[in-house]
Amino acid sequence: MAHFMQNESSHMKIISVVGRKNSGKTTLIERMIPLFRAQGLAVAVIKHDAHDFSIDQKGKDTWRFRQAGADEVVIASSSQVAHMRRLEAPIEVADILSRLESPDLVILEGYKRLGFPKLVVLRDAAELADMGLERESTVIGFVLRRTPNANPPDSRVPRFWADEVDRIAGFVLDKLGAAAVGRRS
Repeated sequence: MAHFMQNESSHMKIISVVGRKNSGKTTLIERMIPLFRAQGLAVAVIKHDAHDFSIDQKGKDTWRFRQAGADEVVIASSSQVAHMRRLEAPIEVADILSRLESPDLVILEGYKRLGFPKLVVLRDAAELADMGLERESTVIGFVLRRTPNANPPDSRVPRFWADEVDRIAGFVLDKLGAAAVGRRS
């Protein structure tokens, strides 16, 4: 069975939540975060976007700076900061992880080809073969929507219904060894 990877420079635990577009990945992550926070864990999420995205709004100051050619733009307030940088090549997950402020848990949305443990979110069990993950050793669980004909894949790993968020989060915490990582309240 795959074990949770730990960043060698910290206590950070990492898991990927993977699945097709509109499978429920974001909703699952969104519903688990408060449960992890309630356990005293600092949580970071890194979302993979296969398309070019923008957090800027046309006409706003940061957008204008980027349009003028700035390679990096930082916007900061008393409670948050956003850093936008033009990239010449895709950024590696390891580089992103090294920039985090040492969370206890990092949830990757996507990154299905990396070697991190994975929860696979499926609209339907047939998607598993389409994704090429049926024999992937890093898959630690399947999450499936309850539909009239839903049938979780027959598997060596646990299967969950998407509405069993408490059970899924508990499973993740058990895998993490939550007593060893929780440090914030």
